[in-house]
Amino acid sequence: MAKIFFLKELKNEEELLNENEKTYFKFIRKIISYIKLKFNISNIEECNDDIICVLPYVLGRKNNVKKIINNILKNNIIKDIVISKKLEENNELNSFLQPKNINILTGRWLFKYLTYETLEYICKVKNVKIEEQEIFILVKDNSEINLQNIIMLAQKVKLLNIVTTDFNKFKKIEEFLYNNMGILIRIANNYRKTLAKAKIILNMDFSEDEINKYLIYKKAIIINLKNKIKIYSKSFNGINANYYKINYINNLEAYNSFDNNMIYESKIYKRDNFKNIRNIILSDNIKVTALIGENGIINEQEYIE
Repeated sequence: MAKIFFLKELKNEEELLNENEKTYFKFIRKIISYIKLKFNISNIEECNDDIICVLPYVLGRKNNVKKIINNILKNNIIKDIVISKKLEENNELNSFLQPKNINILTGRWLFKYLTYETLEYICKVKNVKIEEQEIFILVKDNSEINLQNIIMLAQKVKLLNIVTTDFNKFKKIEEFLYNNMGILIRIANNYRKTLAKAKIILNMDFSEDEINKYLIYKKAIIINLKNKIKIYSKSFNGINANYYKINYINNLEAYNSFDNNMIYESKIYKRDNFKNIRNIILSDNIKVTALIGENGIINEQEYIE
């Protein structure tokens, strides 16, 4: 498996020096740093199973991001990368990387494997039992991860509702659950009725326009797993969560510039089946510790109606 690149901005010029260069006299170190900064030369070093890449990019200074990244791509095979929290704000960098067929780890891949932990967190805060809850899933794609999430959650909650624009894609999973486990789920798509009383909604892959076609319960809790979504309805006064925090803590200084969700995602990221990924998460005892909305971390009091 190819190593994952961690891209971070430059905080001080000595970060452009490798371990050997750091042993030189101070004036030599300064000359090397100056040359690397001027000619867009990054410092690339291995850290555990990853590669940490310090870009000759300084926040607030005019930098040629395209030249910097092109220099890296010429000499390195990059398939998966993690971008530091500060570099995420650089729109030029993000738009330049997307057409390069490079997979940017954002924490979204991991979020889809944390559906149970997300519901577990919500129920804990609301002081209710997960097995007594009725859950609504918005889903279009019958991918393995979506179907396995449906199977897992159907066994954990009181009633699972599938809201979809394509009934045929999910008829087989409905029949499988009933015939093999005796579990009845509902499949529906009435724009005015389906979500009108839905209190907890897991949005797996509906777009912003698609979800806003529905009449949504004004105090609903919506968790958007795939993309950041905004709810247009002026009467909506519930929770619209677009991201999350987990209990994973990074103790290595090299990773300090990166989001902990993304660091953990990079540790377990692989093309494997749902069960194996879930077993890793359970073995690591990963828990969702907060959900994040448009204005930051959602206060726990907001979950209580």
